Amino acid sequence: MHHRNTNPAVCLGERRGDRYTLRVWPPHGALTSDQAEMLGRVARDCGEGEIRLTMHGALEVTGVAATDLPAATLELSVAGLAAATSSTDPTQVTACSGAESCPNAVADAARLAMQLERQLAQARPSGGLHVAVSACPNGCSMPRLADVGFAGAVMPKPLGGPAGGEADGAFACPDGAVVWEEGRPLWLVERCGFCGRCVDRCETGGWGIARLGYMAYVGGSLGRRPRLGLPLAEFLSEDEAVQMAYGIASLMAEMGRPGEPLWALIERVGLDCLRKRVGQTDPHGEEGV
Repeated sequence: MHHRNTNPAVCLGERRGDRYTLRVWPPHGALTSDQAEMLGRVARDCGEGEIRLTMHGALEVTGVAATDLPAATLELSVAGLAAATSSTDPTQVTACSGAESCPNAVADAARLAMQLERQLAQARPSGGLHVAVSACPNGCSMPRLADVGFAGAVMPKPLGGPAGGEADGAFACPDGAVVWEEGRPLWLVERCGFCGRCVDRCETGGWGIARLGYMAYVGGSLGRRPRLGLPLAEFLSEDEAVQMAYGIASLMAEMGRPGEPLWALIERVGLDCLRKRVGQTDPHGEEGV
């Protein structure tokens, strides 16, 4: 069975001169059972029998001999995990389990990840690009540590008291953004994490949804200079998120230096330059974010 994948494997030389590590990014953060079986076979037959999980969700098969690389890369290609010959990280998109299985999800992370993969395949950023998508503000896919991160969010529309109210303790905002004064619920926007739980508690004529979409972050990184991604936009639709990511990837392809990560490009050209580029690709035709 063949699977389309824009996130190739990368062959990395190890300190042992005749050994290599094959790094694979599962398509939008998920492997099919066939792909998992194939990866396990490559690890057993060509590597050291182990598959390692990296912080960013990549999978690594270590200890592959140079003589086994052709067979290993062919096996991965058959599974839709095509191997590359460059040690530079390619564009990669990861996502959490999302709407199908997570009770906290407020957005379909897997669907957005697949759209991002298709669109970003057309751009070739100079330093590679890691995009992380989370279905809720909990950020299980670590969107604020990625080059570009998206986290699903809900802004409530206070219309009444959450079911249960303060009297019986049936509802408690995890961020302390809903408080009661004289028996009336008040929403404190400065504390709100936009998780949408107060909306969930108001299904019988209580609070509604004022805004729903993705929070966007840019310039996150781990490694030698860890940093949190900078907030760039709020409550984006899926189309707006895809256009934003494509605009950023295009900027990296045009202005980035070889191997330069996004955070370094932002430091060099300024966040305003990035904002302008995103504004130019905004589907509504508005400049800036």
